[in-house]
Amino acid sequence: MGPGLVEQGEHPNYVQEPSGVEHQVFEGTQASEATYEPFSPSTFYSLAEADLQAPESGTYYVAVYESSWGGRYGLAIGDVESYTLNEWILIPISLLSVYQWSGQSLAVVLAPLIMVLAVGIVLVVLLRSRIVRPRGGLNWLGVLAGLLFVGTAMIVLTQMILSLLQTGLTSEAVITIIFVIIPLVMGLATLQLSLKMTEEIRLRTRIYFVVLGLVALFLWAGLLIGPVAAVIAGFLPRRLLL
Repeated sequence: MGPGLVEQGEHPNYVQEPSGVEHQVFEGTQASEATYEPFSPSTFYSLAEADLQAPESGTYYVAVYESSWGGRYGLAIGDVESYTLNEWILIPISLLSVYQWSGQSLAVVLAPLIMVLAVGIVLVVLLRSRIVRPRGGLNWLGVLAGLLFVGTAMIVLTQMILSLLQTGLTSEAVITIIFVIIPLVMGLATLQLSLKMTEEIRLRTRIYFVVLGLVALFLWAGLLIGPVAAVIAGFLPRRLLL
């Protein structure tokens, strides 16, 4: 709805139309198969699409309605994706709400990460004397960061599997696999650094922690907590790290 549009179709009375504008109605038809979204592994059904130029300067409105079903929907405006720095960094948190919006509980979404944390911490405690050098200690911040990175990879993998069960196998899953491999490799690297740390903490080790944390922040690994833990591990005094 907006100024200068060529009238097309009729909408029901309960759809409010501002005065002084024209409207165009696009009928939605649900696709027979769901579409796979590889970057934030999920699925959606495409219902309607409109491509038109605004004929005049002014304010335009979009109304989405369904007379008998109702329910949740997604609406994308424009064909260019852009993010502010804050939006990009907070995408992992935003995805949690998206998955809840789609019908999953937060407990189900976080279950893979929680399992990684639980199993990982138990293994580190049980095997501590074997995997840490005699003179060293355990950098728990680094371990926490590494496990969170691995846990993120497991969340992405789980969501990919759940989505592919609806859409069937697709070549776009390769993109998602990359988003699984990256935090997994970063997590294993962070754990290796943490478990091999000795009383002599080298500057190079601290730099590695900071770099891993900053990279993870922009690659959506660790749900913000992991990157922060890794960066802090790179700056804390030795007596607090060991």
